[in-house]
Amino acid sequence: MITTSQQGLPILPVSSNPAKTFFTNRTDFIAILRKQLLETQWFSMDECVDLQLKQLSELLHHAEKYSPWFRELLVKHGLTPRKLSDSNTFCRLPTMTKRDIQIAGDSLFCKQ
Repeated sequence: MITTSQQGLPILPVSSNPAKTFFTNRTDFIAILRKQLLETQWFSMDECVDLQLKQLSELLHHAEKYSPWFRELLVKHGLTPRKLSDSNTFCRLPTMTKRDIQIAGDSLFCKQ
């Protein structure tokens, strides 16, 4: 079973083979996404943006805590997940390139 965060964001279990984990739990994952869609399909634009920012904040906090590469990126640019908590400041987060991924290697992956 796939667990969800406080905002209903699916949290996949850690695996040495993420693709296998995703497809093994695909039915649960789709069920969670469907439930979230049913609950949010009539949200106003402001409600959608608020939910997206909450989910993004949760994702950024997780990446900062468990991804050495992402943590270094934030430090390098003087950012924190808290500073990236609205759509105006989110654009300060640099875009990840293919070369960044190649150089980062295993430090890109979250350890939990």
